[in-house]
Amino acid sequence: PRLFGFTEYADLVELLERAGLKRDLEHRLQYHVFTYDWRRDLVDSARLLGETLDTLAEAMGDPDLRVNLLAHSMGGLVARRFILQNDEAGGQKYVRLFVSLSSPWGGMDSAALGMRYAPVAMPSWVDLAPGSGFLSDMYQNRLPRTVSFYLFYGAQGGAGVARPEDDGTLTVATQRDPRVSAEAIEVLGFDADHMAIINSRAVFDEFER
Repeated sequence: PRLFGFTEYADLVELLERAGLKRDLEHRLQYHVFTYDWRRDLVDSARLLGETLDTLAEAMGDPDLRVNLLAHSMGGLVARRFILQNDEAGGQKYVRLFVSLSSPWGGMDSAALGMRYAPVAMPSWVDLAPGSGFLSDMYQNRLPRTVSFYLFYGAQGGAGVARPEDDGTLTVATQRDPRVSAEAIEVLGFDADHMAIINSRAVFDEFER
């Protein structure tokens, strides 16, 4: 998890370990990590998340498994898509609590630029472009009432016409898209950039609460 200079995800795992969680099916308090290919379309990534949870429930011998889902950036969109399509398939299962960190709920202008100028457009860019079919479809339904949803966002730097308030990668506007904010039990902002919010002690304290 510390490949390519990204240490924040590994730092989060260490925070979880220090809090007493283990990546162990026999342990009372567990954590599990879901990784996916960020280049793929998000519908497929959401399907893979569902398959991962199916496998986990089977390994634990617990068809009524309930999890707290913490998702960063594009992972928030993958998680929401999974929850909604799982609900449509016969009633939401697995997810009890959903916390998103710095997710591009309103899309990313950079994804649209990539589609326009790159020789080959990644499927995920197509889904992340503002106004995409993926985003429009995702907001046709609300999250089920059985899921407690909290929206965390990051912001650094000043706001202004020339430079909207952002976390260094995403604008606050896309992180706080009103279609999603309206569903959150709480919307909380943190003084952190797009990656630093992952291992922020303040964020972790809120998540524990």
